[in-house]
Amino acid sequence: MKWSVPMMLCAALVLGGCTRTIIERPVAKETVIEKPVVVERPAPAIVAAVPLKSCNYSSTAFSHNSYACQLHYQYRCNDGAWESTNIPC
Repeated sequence: MKWSVPMMLCAALVLGGCTRTIIERPVAKETVIEKPVVVERPAPAIVAAVPLKSCNYSSTAFSHNSYACQLHYQYRCNDGAWESTNIPC
């Protein structure tokens, strides 16, 4: 029993020496200002859309890619000209 009190005191001192107090100090943050990067690109060329021509058959106008039955065969309007599809109708 004589040794238990001094042993506890020594243990408290040894363990107390292992810890330390950490003091947090504010750190001045550096301000970083980045210059914006400007990349100059040429403007895209604007291509005017050319309207496709329509086709006429029997006094009726047909738009591009439309189909009509002429002389028992199917024809397709391709930019103002009739093209045969060789499909009977």
